[in-house]
Amino acid sequence: MRSMGEYVRKVIRCFVWSAGLRDAIQHQNVAAYFAFKKHFFAAFEAENKGPFPQTLSFVAICKNEGAYLAEWLAYHHLVGVEKFYIYDNDSTDNTREVLAPFIQAGWVVYTRWPGIRQQLPAYSDALQRYRLTTRWMGFIDLDEFVVPLQKETLPEVLADYADCYGLNAHWMTYGDNDHRTKTPGLVIERFTAHAAEPNDISKTIINPRAAFMMDNHHGCFIGNRSSVNELRVPIRTCTPKKSVEKIRINHYWGKSWEEYLEKCAKGRARSHTLLTPENGAYADHNRNEVQDPCMEKYVPRIKALLAQMQP
Repeated sequence: MRSMGEYVRKVIRCFVWSAGLRDAIQHQNVAAYFAFKKHFFAAFEAENKGPFPQTLSFVAICKNEGAYLAEWLAYHHLVGVEKFYIYDNDSTDNTREVLAPFIQAGWVVYTRWPGIRQQLPAYSDALQRYRLTTRWMGFIDLDEFVVPLQKETLPEVLADYADCYGLNAHWMTYGDNDHRTKTPGLVIERFTAHAAEPNDISKTIINPRAAFMMDNHHGCFIGNRSSVNELRVPIRTCTPKKSVEKIRINHYWGKSWEEYLEKCAKGRARSHTLLTPENGAYADHNRNEVQDPCMEKYVPRIKALLAQMQP
């Protein structure tokens, strides 16, 4: 239920021309916006020259994702992600044990991050803490696999957008492949069918020196600056001018029905709206129109890498 303050902020935002300032008003972060605006115009060019220890880093918040973390890390490492900033939101499963070899290898920086609806605070912490350590920073969930489609790695794709504040990739929603229960194997080998068309919604990989904060799906920039999608269409979260020829996000949202019930039990990382078995969300996301073999080539490589990571 929205508070009176949220309604007031929504009305005010209608009269503000700057998309960045609207984001700041929505998240009660106006002082930070104007402070960063001064810093941006004074320091961005110098800060952006680098060099940077990493070309590409990913930020993710997780809760009881131990069953999926290793595959997600291995896959993204194979496509060029060098560092992972993992925020653990009160996990009670084996998350810490699963992460241990990746922490030891130097891939993962682990932060315990308790509380309710902590996605945006965790994102903002990573943005402020690591903004000078990486050329690009992606904010990706554990059910999302970012896929380079014409090149071998994500940094190769991003090199074509070096002049941009960020690159957004559209979701391709994957269904359950008729799995009612959780079956053995990797996520990418169990679920191979997806929607016929990509989603208007996208997630972002940004230049972290250009953003004063994060929203769920997009970086918040000064004025009307924005990321672009692969067509170079300016985008914050959604656009009907979508394309998935160069990059996309395979969104394994629900997986099997059994796994969806586990997802419901964990609660939401940001939204006040709870997922329930009865609210129809699973049916909306359960898309199996197209069988797609594009992830097959990664399966043996991921398994081999995970075998190497075992103590």
